[in-house]
Amino acid sequence: MALMINQFSSLLDAVKTLNGTMDGVKTTLLDHGTKFDVLIRDALKNDQPYDQKALDDESTCLALYDIVIAKTKEKADEWNGTMDVTLIFIALFSAVLTAFLVPATQALLPNTTDSGNSTSTLPAPPLPARSDEAVCAFYYLSLITAIIIAVLCALGRQWVRKLTTKPDVRSWRERTMWHVERMKRAESWIRVLMEVLYWMLLSSIGLFMTGLLYQLWNVSHSFEERATILLATWALGVILVSGIVVTMIATTYHAVRYQGSVFEGLISKVISGDTDTGVVKVVAGGWTLVRSMLVKGKKWVAELNLRKSLKRCFTRVKGVALVDILQRARHSISALIMKDGGADGLRWKKPDWGKWMTALNFAGKMRQSIKSLRIEVQSESREKLLATYLDQISEASDPTLLERAVASLSYADWVQYGTGSIDQLEKVYSRLLSTDTSFRVKETVSAQVARFSTWLAMKRAEIETNRRVRTRRARKFSKKARFSLTRSKEIEERTKKEAEKENQEELRAIELTQFLIKQRDDRVSACFTPTKENYADILDLISLPFDRLIA
Repeated sequence: MALMINQFSSLLDAVKTLNGTMDGVKTTLLDHGTKFDVLIRDALKNDQPYDQKALDDESTCLALYDIVIAKTKEKADEWNGTMDVTLIFIALFSAVLTAFLVPATQALLPNTTDSGNSTSTLPAPPLPARSDEAVCAFYYLSLITAIIIAVLCALGRQWVRKLTTKPDVRSWRERTMWHVERMKRAESWIRVLMEVLYWMLLSSIGLFMTGLLYQLWNVSHSFEERATILLATWALGVILVSGIVVTMIATTYHAVRYQGSVFEGLISKVISGDTDTGVVKVVAGGWTLVRSMLVKGKKWVAELNLRKSLKRCFTRVKGVALVDILQRARHSISALIMKDGGADGLRWKKPDWGKWMTALNFAGKMRQSIKSLRIEVQSESREKLLATYLDQISEASDPTLLERAVASLSYADWVQYGTGSIDQLEKVYSRLLSTDTSFRVKETVSAQVARFSTWLAMKRAEIETNRRVRTRRARKFSKKARFSLTRSKEIEERTKKEAEKENQEELRAIELTQFLIKQRDDRVSACFTPTKENYADILDLISLPFDRLIA
């Protein structure tokens, strides 16, 4: 009995030890299971949707802030580059301008040879020649304009720098909203500053060139005889300056004529109507303000107690001299009225609103005519888009960009919207199958044959349906004796265009089939000759794998 008790005790101890071991195993398994869950979640996170977050979540607001700050830095770099170039040019230009300004200023002052008696009072010098004054005035105005440009550039750089600094607020949500609002309020003013700097720079250069040519003209006529070389130099300078003016006019015309021109500026935008100067809005707003003031004045007069007002007015006027009132009234009224001398006596000056409205209407008509003659960018044209796609793909050097763009390759689009020869498509084909592209890109190109074959079957059925519809339509209209001749011609021309387009697409499909046959290495495909009757069947065959093609 004692032996059995000892054995049972040993068994209990073994069970307790086993329970402890199993608890350890359980903890280890749970730990490993948690780690496996993390690994599985990390492996599948790219295939799973993100967890829903609030709109004002800090991580979301941080991402928004990074997006808007990236856009702001891009614009800030552009503005800073413009102002840096302007500052460098102004520094050099001011140095050259000062070298001309100092002698021009000295030419205005008389030569003081008697410098020994410094205590004697000298009379004021006489006025210089009007030509010297004009030259000096041109130089000074040019220098003043250049200094103002430098000051505006310094201020502009400081304003742009503040756009890219982080707002001193607590959360990323507040920083994002502060930055967006700051950018909206400052962007329009900085764009205006860029235009002002451009035109002030041109004005400064124009003033300097005017003074320089005028000074050269005066020097050439300051001798007893004609200074032929100086006059020739002056004429050459005028021709060169005129060439610059003509160039600016030509570039402005180009920007007005063609949308998206690289020469686009403020003047071309105003002429073409892309930028509203606000004249019409100002006139309409002024008229609305006048009407509202008249309505308010009418209500005020209706509610006014005239007797009390006259008593107050009389009390105030009693201590004022009548002569002073008349003097003030005479100065005020003389600017508003004019004497006719006829029976009408005095009449108010009224602006000629008819002429203003005529001018505004004429400007509006001119803008509409310019818009009608303008050549716009054909951004919605499928033909232009396909041509751009083929050109860029054939010249692309980054395989990563080809990965992103190869999915839009379509032989059906080339048949429908292609305008050039098949040489461009051949360049694209060779570029996509080159050694630096991935296997996925090559498989995408190979799959285009089967996709084109499927599309062609549907397209041929659609063409046959359209031909039957046109035939029934022609028979129907031919039976109507009173059918409009103009309407009949329109339908005939439309039918002819549709038939011609279908014929061109069919010819391009045959040309594409011939091109695809040449790209194959097997000898069986080389025996195929595509025609209008069999090119669809040939496409079905070459779209199959080689073993199925042989079978």
